[in-house]
Amino acid sequence: MPFDATPSGPAANSYCTVVEADAYHSARGHNAAWESATQEAKERHLMWATSLLDTHYGYVGSRAEAEQALAGPGAASCWTG
Repeated sequence: MPFDATPSGPAANSYCTVVEADAYHSARGHNAAWESATQEAKERHLMWATSLLDTHYGYVGSRAEAEQALAGPGAASCWTG
């Protein structure tokens, strides 16, 4: 499955890009496991994390686009759980 972090996209399978995740980890100190991971491994981890969010947490509100693949983003919505 190709990695797709397009917000509200019909084929999206991640809430953030690898670049965004790299910046997140960089801002919080060095994370050797993340930094040494391949691009493909990082994409798999982001898709897995997105799946967990969609499966285990409720998303309050309506979807931004009717055809979007993920539970979020939405208009005036937030995560619960």
